[in-house]
Amino acid sequence: MAPWFGPKTVGYGIGPTGWQGWLVCALVVVIAVGAALAMARAPAVPRWIPLAVMALDLVSFIAIIALKTESD
Repeated sequence: MAPWFGPKTVGYGIGPTGWQGWLVCALVVVIAVGAALAMARAPAVPRWIPLAVMALDLVSFIAIIALKTESD
């Protein structure tokens, strides 16, 4: 199975190489924007809940990148 993330052709770091990687990146953005909107528009929601969602989103994204990147 091909890796979802790999070295960029231009620049430093890694980037998505397949549709799965792009889908994961898009989902991370959608979840983060949704949590930010919930924090801005729903004053009844405690502030720590959207922040926790954003933190878990980031940690899971980093874990997925680590698991789905081909190591040489």
